[in-house]
Amino acid sequence: MSLPPFFIIINTPSMKNLIMLFGLLTSHLYIQAINAQIGYQLVEGANSKAMGGIGVMFQGAKAIFQNPAGLITTSEPTLIAASEIRQGLKELRPMAFAAILPAQSAVFGMVYQTFHFEDYRESKLGLAYSRRMTSNFNIGLQLDYLRLRINEYGVVNLLTFEIGSNVLITKDLMLSAYVFNPVAVRINETEERTPSVFRLGLGYQLNTKVSLCLETEKDIYFAPSYKFGLAYQTTESINIRCGFRTQPTVFSLGIDYRIGKRASIDMALSNHTYLGATPAINLNYSFEKEKR
Repeated sequence: MSLPPFFIIINTPSMKNLIMLFGLLTSHLYIQAINAQIGYQLVEGANSKAMGGIGVMFQGAKAIFQNPAGLITTSEPTLIAASEIRQGLKELRPMAFAAILPAQSAVFGMVYQTFHFEDYRESKLGLAYSRRMTSNFNIGLQLDYLRLRINEYGVVNLLTFEIGSNVLITKDLMLSAYVFNPVAVRINETEERTPSVFRLGLGYQLNTKVSLCLETEKDIYFAPSYKFGLAYQTTESINIRCGFRTQPTVFSLGIDYRIGKRASIDMALSNHTYLGATPAINLNYSFEKEKR
């Protein structure tokens, strides 16, 4: 199956069709602009969205959308539901659901992401594993099943994986690396392949309240993107984030709010230079770990 660059379905000259036409066109531009090829970050997560797409150095359960290596610091079973509305259009609303389960010497995770509108559906199911190798070095691996369906063009099913690592250089400085789809699997019978994506980042804890993050991302078919993010812990319950990225130019901000000991909500708003604003939200809930 040879995938079209985009396709349009118009049944009647109604406003719905005009909206769908605009949505399909902007979705195609969006996919090209942010390197969102099949299976790669259908949902970034509001924490990452708030910091210009940064996240390769994230730690804890929210690393499930960014780098499986960071899952190792998750101490309690956690559920996450995440979504965003691209350019404010409800037709462009990817969603994700994740479950993270700490074990004795490792952390396991499962994530399902989906993005669809009328005759297009893209989904990803990932199984993640994270393990600490030494006191300052941990790795993570995620196996992915990817599925793309376009009516009248057929279905593509792919298997691939992603791998990442975190190295604590000092107690305040972390170096992180991540690769999605390093084998560049084929998406049809020809030589067409889904691209590999490489990311490298630094996270620096300036003090107990402020952290700075730098990251570069390189899709093998696109120019590199550079990202900068800042997080400020204003109170025990509130964390403010902001950031920007290049290729394309996107500015963003957001807030994390903890509700009691178990629940939290993360919100973000990013603004693409040409395509407009995208709000995002995460709902997170952790369970008390069973005592033995």
